[in-house]
Amino acid sequence: MLRTVIVSSFLASMLLASGKQDAPKKLWLVKGPTPKVAVKDYMGSFAKLTDGLKKQFFKRIGGTAKTEKAQLEEARSYFARSCKRIELRKGKTTIQKVDVHKDLAEDLVRALNKALQSGYVPKKVEGIAVRGQRGKSTLLSEHALGRAVDLERTINVRRPRVNGKTIRRKAKSSEAAYKALKKNPGSHFAIRWSTVKILLDAGFRWGGFFTKSDPMHFQK
Repeated sequence: MLRTVIVSSFLASMLLASGKQDAPKKLWLVKGPTPKVAVKDYMGSFAKLTDGLKKQFFKRIGGTAKTEKAQLEEARSYFARSCKRIELRKGKTTIQKVDVHKDLAEDLVRALNKALQSGYVPKKVEGIAVRGQRGKSTLLSEHALGRAVDLERTINVRRPRVNGKTIRRKAKSSEAAYKALKKNPGSHFAIRWSTVKILLDAGFRWGGFFTKSDPMHFQK
């Protein structure tokens, strides 16, 4: 009887261990083109842009349309065809959805998965946002083109009075500049250097080193 109990306990522990190994893991992946419902939302935001911002948008995308109707179709086509959706999945469950330009989608997914392997899973990643720049509303944001993402903006706070560019120029390396920026009394961010480096190595620019430090921001 004792032997039966021991064998049963052993088998149960093996099954539990097997279950843990087979548990779905979190993974970032490229889902496909931007869904129509998201494109509709972006077009709603696009309609609210000033004429100046719209002009910058069409210049950046190489737009050629002349009439307002044709321009709207050109903008809609950009969001639908030039942008892609990436998702954070755990098994079949979708945890996050982010839309970005197709040129950076694969690199971003690889970088986020590398960061994930090191234990970093941002609670919120934001991609396309059709608007002007924060603090410079007359200039088009890279987010409007899907060429930038923000990681956890509530804890990686933009600090316009902190000159990250100057700090980076004075430092001997990006890591040294990161540490100096982190120690700056005006800075407020939680993102780790290991994550910043992964994205820098993937070809992204970090907003922490901008003239007006923006540590949540990465663009390409």
